[in-house]
Amino acid sequence: MAPALLVFAVFFYFALGFNIYLSLSSWNLLSPERHFVGLANYRAVLTSPRFHRTLWNTILYTAGSTAASMATGLALALGLRRVTRFARLLQGALFAPYIISWVSVALLWLWLLDPQYGLVDAALTRLGLPAVNWLGAESIALWSLVLLTVWKAVGYDMVTYLAGLQAIPSTVYEAAALDGAGAGAQLFRITLPLLGPTIFFLLVTSVIFSFEAFDIVNIMTQGGPIHDATYLFVYFIYVVGFQYFQIGQAAAASILLFLILFVLTVLEFRFLQRRVHYAS
Repeated sequence: MAPALLVFAVFFYFALGFNIYLSLSSWNLLSPERHFVGLANYRAVLTSPRFHRTLWNTILYTAGSTAASMATGLALALGLRRVTRFARLLQGALFAPYIISWVSVALLWLWLLDPQYGLVDAALTRLGLPAVNWLGAESIALWSLVLLTVWKAVGYDMVTYLAGLQAIPSTVYEAAALDGAGAGAQLFRITLPLLGPTIFFLLVTSVIFSFEAFDIVNIMTQGGPIHDATYLFVYFIYVVGFQYFQIGQAAAASILLFLILFVLTVLEFRFLQRRVHYAS
């Protein structure tokens, strides 16, 4: 295991340690000189109004995209669980966006949501509905990114749920049917409890991935349209570090991101794992 552990140590432990060192230093990236400033970078980040807006945006984006993607993926998995050609075709079509890179997806939807030439507003106009400035209105720009994220991620959630559904023995449903359990009772008494490990896995990974979103913001909105309406955590780190050249503050923000994800993951394991049923 030594070679793998060496690579892991260099690219994780050393990087994390060096990042902690940078978070305690003042460095503009262009000069070789670094000055120790203690917790000043953390204080500057935590008192920044932009950081407060960024954290709130990230919470809304994470909650919205995770809940919508998991719920929609479960509904699709339940509807397409039967092995038919049509179900297989729909499964492939719904999973296809997940394997496309975020850059390609962002560029595609940047064109589709264009207020003048986009197909989405053109379709709304044909239906007699008013056009919507999806990425230019402060009140809906963030939710447009949420919808885009759900469109891309729902196929992965659906396939993961399908794998969990296939692991549930059919004899359990047959026994429940003999006892008079209807579709609703089977869903809430059998399917959802036995899907506990799958739901728990998707919740933990979806929260982590949502907090790390970057490409769609960088390509589609650059944090706008106004008042930092779509600033997300990683984009905030990027702007502070590579546009303002405040590497110490960017490193401090990345350490805060690490701590937030660590605490959230621990809380999820602490309060949710006990409710998960693992079949023997």
